Amino acid sequence: MPWLSTSALVLLTVLMCFGVVGDHVGSVSNQQPEQCQRHEQGCSVSGVGYLVYVPAMGRFGNQVDQLLGTLALAKALNRTLVLPPFVDYSPLPTFTPFDAVFDVAHVLASGFSVVPLQQAAAVLAARSAAATVYCEHGFQGGWQQGQRAHRLPLETCRQALAGVPQQAFWNHHNISFADAAFHPGIFGPTISVAAEWATALPVCDHPVVFLGRAPAMYPLPRELEPLQQVLRWHQRLTVRAAELMQGNGPPSIAVHVRGGSDWACVCHRSVGQREIMATPQCHLPTGRVQLDTCLPSPAATARAVAAHLTKASASHNKHVYIGTDCPSCASGLRHHLEKTIKGVVVTVGTPLIDGDAAFLDLIAFESALSFVGNCASSFSAFARRARAILGKPTSFVDHEARSEVNTGAAAEHPANPLLVDSVVVTSAHGLAALDTTEYILGDLILEFCGGATGPLSLNGVKRVGGRVVVGAGCGEAKEIAFGQLQAIGGELVLEDLDGTTAVLLPALTWVGGDVRMTHCGAVAQLELGALAEVGGALLISDCHALQAFALPLLVSVGSHMTLLNNPMLRRAVAPQLATVRGFLEVYRCQQLQHLGLPHLSHVHGAVFLAYCHLPAMPPWLLADTLTVSPDQAFQFQIDILGCLSDCSSANIPAKAKLIQCR
Repeated sequence: MPWLSTSALVLLTVLMCFGVVGDHVGSVSNQQPEQCQRHEQGCSVSGVGYLVYVPAMGRFGNQVDQLLGTLALAKALNRTLVLPPFVDYSPLPTFTPFDAVFDVAHVLASGFSVVPLQQAAAVLAARSAAATVYCEHGFQGGWQQGQRAHRLPLETCRQALAGVPQQAFWNHHNISFADAAFHPGIFGPTISVAAEWATALPVCDHPVVFLGRAPAMYPLPRELEPLQQVLRWHQRLTVRAAELMQGNGPPSIAVHVRGGSDWACVCHRSVGQREIMATPQCHLPTGRVQLDTCLPSPAATARAVAAHLTKASASHNKHVYIGTDCPSCASGLRHHLEKTIKGVVVTVGTPLIDGDAAFLDLIAFESALSFVGNCASSFSAFARRARAILGKPTSFVDHEARSEVNTGAAAEHPANPLLVDSVVVTSAHGLAALDTTEYILGDLILEFCGGATGPLSLNGVKRVGGRVVVGAGCGEAKEIAFGQLQAIGGELVLEDLDGTTAVLLPALTWVGGDVRMTHCGAVAQLELGALAEVGGALLISDCHALQAFALPLLVSVGSHMTLLNNPMLRRAVAPQLATVRGFLEVYRCQQLQHLGLPHLSHVHGAVFLAYCHLPAMPPWLLADTLTVSPDQAFQFQIDILGCLSDCSSANIPAKAKLIQCR
């Protein structure tokens, strides 16, 4: 088995000694395994069974990490792994079959017993009339070593059945369940958990194990990284990638730019942690996650690309390939590269609307001479592992370098005053320079506004490709106004503005990331009258003077919508809002009397209203047009706590099973 490292060979050798590893390669059978023998004490751990799971964690990179870990566990348990499709969210779950992405014959030839789910779906659906779903939730007292799985009420496994994407996954493949059972829920190095799984779920009693999520660690443990070799791209993808590269040839350098709104939100919340997601793949100089660890700016990324092009020999082209989930981020980087590097040719990956976009990006990453990845991304980790097998290096953007332009120096007088990279304002002089700046490719960060106490008007800036952050250093300004600002590619952050009474962004129509206004204790006026779309979350928190706000043109929020601890807020309306792609939470807005969302039709999570002062149940909450997707974080889809004076009289018969009013 040439793909195995020494540690992996030792692992499998030990498991073979226990008799739990075999060489079975086959398809799903309706018959009980012939090898299965019963003893007086019960069922032996030998024999061949099947393992089916829902890839319920994150996007493609995360799913592959857990796929490889589950493949190792299935091998150790001598079970055939039923290969699940890959799940994408747009925003509802869609499924791409495994054998439309990778070569199944190569996995089999590598010594693993597997079968794609779509090939086994008919048999599994037939079995499911009396099938059991297994979950690690609902067991009282914890799992005891050596214990066997036991039956549970079906509703106990709600997450495995009705979570996202579990419910869509089972329905899509026509699989339902008759009962449930508890499984060990032990996730760790394969060698240490395989024996416990085999004891808990002997094949004779549990021939097919259906799991609501992958029984594997994330990120993929280092000792299992050689398993990357079992994944070989399907021929249709390699042919398509070659066709796309015909014009410029393979890139000299490929770069992964991760910057979607969901990603930006995670990065900001993770600053200061020891590790997040795939950061074990790179060495953090400070030992802690910095913002640039997972969200490097265009300027920092461009410097990394330029350094690689400088090192490349003259015989190599200056072809740079950008793979991204954030078109506006890629656009900013492209402009930066074309402006600063003579003769560079930039290719931006296939548009995201193409279902193969992610796979084609990864093939380009693998083929490039050099690759600059994102330290925290498991998508980059996939490319790093594949390149290591080919003997190619991977580097990451130096997250310690300050990517923004230093406004204390020449950056306040750029060569083209209308177009600059990124700006960090640290003085009144830097603030004045923004009057002649219309477009900022990267971030606009106002760290200090020179102690200004009157109105602060930034009427020159029209578009910002990255973030707009206004912090405590500008909190003495009575009013902060961006009169011409129309679009923000990243997030809008307003925080710790203790002396500011008004924040005005009358022309802002689109924010690609989050909108977060937090700890702005004196802000009584918030103007976002033109805002139509928020790509990330919408959070207004701890604004103690805010009494009302309206978002008259807002249509969609790309993640959660939260109003938190705004004690004076009486009225909040978004009359055109149709979709919230996360949970909707209103918490501790004690004076809130009107929450107007009359056109809200879909919440991709739960609705939680707590400790407000609504005079009656909001009509839109009872409307038949409103659908609320199941959310594993809440017992009820709609939970109302301490918001209505008389919950018992609330007229909720149509949705009685969905609403808890207390």
